[in-house]
Amino acid sequence: DEGNPEKKTPSLVQRSTMEEEGRHRGRKIFVARCSGCHSVGATTEAPKKGLQDILRQRDDKGLDDFFAEATTKVHSLHDAQQRADLIAYLRHATNTSPQSQPCLPLEED
Repeated sequence: DEGNPEKKTPSLVQRSTMEEEGRHRGRKIFVARCSGCHSVGATTEAPKKGLQDILRQRDDKGLDDFFAEATTKVHSLHDAQQRADLIAYLRHATNTSPQSQPCLPLEED
């Protein structure tokens, strides 16, 4: 029922978070594009930059906007599904997601 505000269609990020496959695709994107400079855990190792603070400071829309509008080739992801999968993986892997399932290890392909 369209008049029922409680029945909202989940966003791409919400759907990717709910699906293990979406988080798995996001992990692959992270490994290929992000893991050279970023880690999902807290780290003081340069040049790795932990993402937990950023993930706590931005909501999913803010992260999606960042990846969609990034001016650097490294950070830009123009595909909405890839952005959703990456955000879902990051939320899950850093425990900033409501998901309680164990995250996929980075070492797997």
